[in-house]
Amino acid sequence: RTQLPSVYCAVDAWACTSLAEGFGLPSIEAMACGAPVVTVTTLGLHNVLIDHINCLIVNNATDMASALWSINDNKNLRKTIIAGGYVLAAQYSMDRFVQSFVSLLAELKCTQ
Repeated sequence: RTQLPSVYCAVDAWACTSLAEGFGLPSIEAMACGAPVVTVTTLGLHNVLIDHINCLIVNNATDMASALWSINDNKNLRKTIIAGGYVLAAQYSMDRFVQSFVSLLAELKCTQ
């Protein structure tokens, strides 16, 4: 786990090909490390992924290959995706997660 940031920082792009990703934490981690993300539409991140803003969203293997080529060939697109990824990743942290979880537990306790 401690080696993941160096792996994410070393990639040219992060390709998320899972059609059944729960939350999409690996994509958020990659964004936090400055890796541009190319992904299929996933269940966990569908409400925060914005095509051509914080990632490239594809629907099939051919589009994935094309997007990976584009993200490395088009420097302006790459910069845009990386910058958008940083903005999205900054919204997620362990502290924020814990605060949200504690609030949810308190809310659930009050309703019982």
